[in-house]
Amino acid sequence: MSFSWSISRASISVPTASNYIYDGSQKTGVSSGTGYTISGTNTATNVALYTVTVTPDSNHQWSDGTTSAKNLEWAIMAKTISIPTGRTYTYDGTTKTGVSSGTGYTLSGTTTASAVGTYIVYASLLSNYAWSDGSMEDKTIYWYIENATVTDYSPTVTLSTTNGTSATITATLRDSEGLAGYAFTYSSSTSEQDVFVIESFIYPPKKSTKPIMTTDTSAIINTYSTKVCPLLFNFSFISH
Repeated sequence: MSFSWSISRASISVPTASNYIYDGSQKTGVSSGTGYTISGTNTATNVALYTVTVTPDSNHQWSDGTTSAKNLEWAIMAKTISIPTGRTYTYDGTTKTGVSSGTGYTLSGTTTASAVGTYIVYASLLSNYAWSDGSMEDKTIYWYIENATVTDYSPTVTLSTTNGTSATITATLRDSEGLAGYAFTYSSSTSEQDVFVIESFIYPPKKSTKPIMTTDTSAIINTYSTKVCPLLFNFSFISH
């Protein structure tokens, strides 16, 4: 008498694939286990959709009773980052940075400036990243340097001459072309034609001129009352 006997395949579950968010490190799509082999792309670092094939060995079958190979997909998804924003400054003569650099994007356009104006920066995604709004295209970002806000302030300086006459420079704060500074006029308590010497003056952003000498007081008024003029100035007044 003879008997037949057999050893049936052991049943195993089909492994599951894992999905990830990009972080720059290597990921494994399907974990290894007993009773099956893995082929295909099972490790990766960059954002993409990957496929692996799992096949039961000769002693195992899937829990559904089949023994055929199965294809599994796994993914590394893009890391979401915030869209950079532009800043707004008040003019002070110093260089400003309109949009900050960061991880996952590059910047082009006018990123720094010092003058009053509206500036444009373009933010472009690097590989493996996506904007927080789900888009991938370049972003156009505006940033601004605004005119300085000035306080109403009108200083008066009285100068004494060698013969006792006096002259007054009235400096009036104003804002022109985005620069805070002073416009000034000249008046004298004497009817004589006095010589007025402007030795130097400074206005934002700290520029200077050569000394100016004139006997025509109206020229001083006409020249400087319509321009942004000194916040700091040196002068001398000479009687004749």
